[in-house]
Amino acid sequence: MQPRMILGKPGRSQFRSAAGEDGLVGEKSPLRISGRIPTQFEVTQDLAKWTPQLNRIFWIPGSTDERPVDWKAVTEGLITNAMLDSRNVSTELVLHVRSHFGERAFVACIGANGRWACDRNTDWWTNRNQIANPAIAQRQMTSLLYNEDGTPQVPNDLLNQGELLRWVYQHSVAQKHGLFGLAAHIGPKGGPELDDLPIYDSSDDTHALLIVVVPQGDDLIVYRKRIAIGK
Repeated sequence: MQPRMILGKPGRSQFRSAAGEDGLVGEKSPLRISGRIPTQFEVTQDLAKWTPQLNRIFWIPGSTDERPVDWKAVTEGLITNAMLDSRNVSTELVLHVRSHFGERAFVACIGANGRWACDRNTDWWTNRNQIANPAIAQRQMTSLLYNEDGTPQVPNDLLNQGELLRWVYQHSVAQKHGLFGLAAHIGPKGGPELDDLPIYDSSDDTHALLIVVVPQGDDLIVYRKRIAIGK
């Protein structure tokens, strides 16, 4: 089973307002399932305008049409402390990733103690809300990036980077408070808090977390892999 997430892009809502016009709504309707569970069924989901949608998919490992990733061939010797300190993913690593995932893939890497690097691809900047309504975008961004005590959930020098990069960082790195003061990650539970998404212990300076994002139709496929840091 590949370690990946699927991020759905904003779609058109099937809701109607009291005035009878399509519009933003505060609550979403439940999923509609047709067919026979667990083998032959379809799920229909309404999406609100200008609102990102995260779909979480769980499955039992078995035969798959997905081509296995040779992570060693993709990354061997290419993820180093020097690269993380520079904040720039090397051209060689980008080429290796794209040779497997395609030319549209973009790459980032997360290291210990707030270090990170990315390929500076403009696709990291995916904030559609800012185009529609900057005020709403700022409110959403604030709630996404800061803890209740006002401290940022991402490194300070990541605050000026693309929204998608910040989102992936926040939901990949375990924050050292609460439950994550005792554990680096927890088992999948599918809850709305998304607290089972973090998989990287930010105190582990011997490994980094490789992030590969692949556009696929209206979705973004996010692959995350823990990789030993080269010398």
